[in-house]
Amino acid sequence: MLKYKEGNLVIDLHVLLESVPKTDLEEFFESVSCNDRVIDHVTSQILDKWTSSGYSAGVCVTATNETHNALDKAWREVAKRSGEVAKREIERLETALKRRNEQYFSLLNELANKNREERL
Repeated sequence: MLKYKEGNLVIDLHVLLESVPKTDLEEFFESVSCNDRVIDHVTSQILDKWTSSGYSAGVCVTATNETHNALDKAWREVAKRSGEVAKREIERLETALKRRNEQYFSLLNELANKNREERL
C-alpha cells in the first residue's frame, strides 16, 4: 500500500480502497460522488464511453439482458429513463424562463411607470 519512491511516500489508492471497511468506504463514496470533477468524469463515461483523459471503467462487449458492471448498468438506466430525465429538465428550464420573463416584464412595467410619472 505504501511505497517509498524517489524521495516520496506513494500510496496505492486501489490497495487503500480495498482495505477500507465497507461502511467507511460507502461514506467516502457518498462524499466523492457529489464532487463536480467526479461527476464530470462519470458523465463523460456514460455519454462517450471514456473520460476526457481517455479512461474507462470498461463495458461488456455484447448486449445481454443482464448488466455486468456499473457502467453497463448506468447506460441501461439512462436509456430506460431518458424520457423522464429530458422531461424534468425541460420543465425546469421552462420554469426558469417563465420566472425570467416575469422579472423582465415587471421591470419594463416599472420603467414605463417611472417614465409616465416623470412626464406628469
